[in-house]
Amino acid sequence: MCVSTGSGRLDNNQFIYSPSKLYAAGMMNNQFAIYRAYSYLNVTSTRIWTASQSSTAQVAFLALQSDRNLVIY
Repeated sequence: MCVSTGSGRLDNNQFIYSPSKLYAAGMMNNQFAIYRAYSYLNVTSTRIWTASQSSTAQVAFLALQSDRNLVIY
């Protein structure tokens, strides 16, 4: 699990970490959520908040756009 490589896009199992590294926002199993983390690169599957999704499996990614909007595609 790692931070995106500068593309402005997060794919599955990539996260943005809080400054304290206790929380990580990102994609796990193609679901965007805020997860509990124990340190950098140590994200648990414990979700604190999840974006609602349909029951149909979809490929998704998180992107930071040039206008500074964070969008789930």
